[in-house]
Parts: sequence; C-alpha cells; structure tokens
Amino acid sequence: MFSGVNMPHGFMIIGDQTLEKQRAFTSSEEIKIMKGMGIKNVRIPFVPEAIAKSYSPPILDTAKLANLRRAIESFRREGILVQLDLHDGTRLARAMETSLEPVRELKAFWRVVAEALKDIDPNYLMFEILNEPQVQDGALWWSIQKSVISEIRSVAPTHTIIVQASKWSSIDDLRARAPYSDKNIIYTFHFYEPFIFTHQGANWATFEQGDWRDIRFPTTTENLESLKSQITSANKRRLYDSFAAQPWNAARIRERIELIADWGERYDARVTCNEFGTVRETVDSRSRFNWHRDTVRALEEFGIGWSVYEWRGGMGMHYGKITSVGAKDTIDWNIIDALGWRRPRLR
Repeated sequence: MFSGVNMPHGFMIIGDQTLEKQRAFTSSEEIKIMKGMGIKNVRIPFVPEAIAKSYSPPILDTAKLANLRRAIESFRREGILVQLDLHDGTRLARAMETSLEPVRELKAFWRVVAEALKDIDPNYLMFEILNEPQVQDGALWWSIQKSVISEIRSVAPTHTIIVQASKWSSIDDLRARAPYSDKNIIYTFHFYEPFIFTHQGANWATFEQGDWRDIRFPTTTENLESLKSQITSANKRRLYDSFAAQPWNAARIRERIELIADWGERYDARVTCNEFGTVRETVDSRSRFNWHRDTVRALEEFGIGWSVYEWRGGMGMHYGKITSVGAKDTIDWNIIDALGWRRPRLR
C-alpha cells in the first residue's frame, strides 16, 4: 500500500452528486500520469448519496454505482489499489452512543455496498468502514466496528477491511485497542501533528486551531517567540503552550509514528496512515516540504503504507487535473518532490 493519495470531491460532497460530475471525477490519462509518478494506491472517500437513493433502508442508485465501479476499474487497469472510504463519520456516527438504530443502519448499508462490489478483485479494492468516527467512547466504537466487520464478511469474505479508532482516527486511541481476530484487516491512523501547524489558516478548523499563521517546521526559538503575538485568548495560550513544550522536528515525528509501529509489531497487525498533510496556501513552502518529507521518511522506515491528503484541493498538490502542460502552474512540485514521487511527464 505504499505511496498513495486521497482523491476526495468526486464522490464526497453531499448534495453535489450528479452523474455528470461523477463521470468527470478523473480520466484515464490522469490515472496513467499518477501511475507514472509512482502512486500505488488511491483512497476514494464517498458519502451515501454518491451511490444510494436511500441510506436507510439502503437502496443503491444503479447509475451512480456504475460511475463508482467505472472509477475503481480505471485504477485497477493501471495496477492501482482503491481504498473505498465511507467518509461521513460525523453525520452517521453522531447518535451511536445513545441509540442502536444508527448502528443497524451502518451495518445494513455496508452489507448492501459490499454485496454490490464483492465481484471486484480484492487485490484492487478495500472497504474502509467509516472515516474519523465521532463516537467519543473509544471502546464503544471498537465494539460497533466489530459488528460492521462481521456484516461485511458475511458477503465479502476475501476483501481487506480498513478500520480505525475514534478521536479523529488518532494514534493514541488506536494504541489503546487490541486488534480484532480477523486477520484480513488493516488498521489506519491519521497524522496531522502538530495540528496548529498543519492546519494554520484552515477556516474549517475548530477551537481557534486554524487561527494561526507563520508557524514554521521544524520549530525554532525565534519562530516560537514571534508567534506569541498571536495569543489572544486562554485557549490559544493552551494551544501554544502544548505546541512549544517540545521541539517539533523530524525526530519528534519519528517518535510519534514509532509508537504505532510498535503497536503493530506487538500484535502482528498491519498498519497504514491514509491521511496526512498540510494546508497549502498558508503553510510556507519550505516548512511544507520539510514536514511531508520527514513524515514519509518515518512512515517508510517502519514499513507503514501511506496515502497523502490530497490529490487536488486546499491541502493538495494541484488545483486542476494534471493532464497537460497547461496544468503546470497549478502543481506544487515542492510536495511531489517531498513525497519522493517522480515528476509527471506532461504533453
């Protein structure tokens, strides 16, 4: 699963799931370029509306499902694995701590989806149960997820299933869990540490985490001192103190990732990191390069597969489709180099 990328937007935006926009998600030319760059896997996030007329009861939309199958098949032809990620962890999981009904709905939905896609070669398709599930009780979510695994297994016995812990798919919550008995599972975590660096300037970040600007990586005494002028509340003081307590550098990233690598080794469990990245416009180019390079180096040192966030968009490496010389101005070559990919040959 090494060297992958997230491809949101095509099947992820609620209320924007027209057949035409789904078909324009990518092209065979773009996928060939991705293969030439060295990309081995893509993570395709989707919402129920992308393939279903109804979530509960689960009723699939034949035409939309065909669009998704066509996309998966396009990647398969180029030897690229697809992680199919149900990317709706806040909306779908919101009531799971107080009601069994949303659990039953999730299980029923995945049974129908897995049944519909089980004929696709399991070497090129994996099922990811739920992105960043917002169930605050980590043990409860682990139990819920186990029941969904059983539902998928009842119809798709050979496909790999990707699972994750609660608390935003955190390293620490995953380390607190024991793996499931099913051996055909990959355990994923997301890595956006330190968050006020990776998400500085992000207008969707909460608790003043996105309010910051000009944070550098690796940290320096001078930069930390300059950031103090941005502390305008007790909460921002707390965030700053946590960030400044230890240096953030390649060694610190390695230390964090080693924790989950040790967990995987202890339990003989396969681990991947299928989200990591930084906001593009508000993180300076050198810091962005350093952070991505050091994160990839640590992941690969411990044999952990990865999928960066994202192919195109606000955290991505470009804004259009990489298909022609005309797209050159939108490509962040800096990140392609940091990830160790080959620069694409464009006509």
